[in-house]
Amino acid sequence: MTYSDVQGGYAGTGNINADPLFDDGPAGDFHLRPGSPCIDTGNNSAPSLPATDFEGDSRILDGDNDGVATVDMGADEFRVSNQAPLSPSNVSPSNGAMGISLTPNLRSSAFSDPDAGATHAASQWQVTKASGEYSGLVFDSGSDTSNLTSITVPSGTLTNDTTYYWHVRHQDNRGNWSEWSAETSFTTLAMPLSVTTTPATGISATAAKLNGEVTALGALDFIAVSARGYHSLGLRSDGALWSWGYNYHGQLGLGDTTKRLSPTQVGSDTTWVAVAAGYAHSLGCAPTGLSGPG
Repeated sequence: MTYSDVQGGYAGTGNINADPLFDDGPAGDFHLRPGSPCIDTGNNSAPSLPATDFEGDSRILDGDNDGVATVDMGADEFRVSNQAPLSPSNVSPSNGAMGISLTPNLRSSAFSDPDAGATHAASQWQVTKASGEYSGLVFDSGSDTSNLTSITVPSGTLTNDTTYYWHVRHQDNRGNWSEWSAETSFTTLAMPLSVTTTPATGISATAAKLNGEVTALGALDFIAVSARGYHSLGLRSDGALWSWGYNYHGQLGLGDTTKRLSPTQVGSDTTWVAVAAGYAHSLGCAPTGLSGPG
């Protein structure tokens, strides 16, 4: 006799003398409990080895999750629990975030699974315009085996000044999907500032339009104008600096994040000689050197 668990011991290859950890041996329940010394300690080459255990369940299984399937000792073939991964959470963008780019990087929490040996096999990412409504999707990654905990939404998918809702789920290496993460939202950047002018002298203008909202520039006699994306800067002939447009990052240099639909003077300095608008910042040059009004 070999590869057997015998009380008191018995000479032979693979034999052991240990509590087999039956569920309830005295009552005739010979199912093996987790941690039983009989799990994965049999002989796959044993003569006349049946293809199923006493209940008709398949043998041979990897009962100890070591990556090698070995038959169990005894009448029962221990079946590893196969639980779904834990539901992930949305990490970024943060819930309710504003001014997000049109190609945001969505990021989830790390993979977690209650089963020992389970690994992260795939993720699925979905974005929608309507909270809780995922039948008409803006973006669906499908089962993605590459972007497991982060993904960048492709260009051309999202539009400006729109609120989106998203969630994600994880899949383990046994094909089990987690529940979807709790939904969170973000709002994309507003439309870029567009300026239209009426007849003017030099660079002066008498009217401007910001996303359809008409505002007056007035006769400010700008000698230089710089615009980048969502805000503009104007340098007057008297050396004063003016700014207008969107102000998510305080780039207007006015000490707040409120947009301005008409030019507003930046401070009282009248020694500016050059200005430059960046994506989310502004630069100005005065005789004393380079400064950042926003």
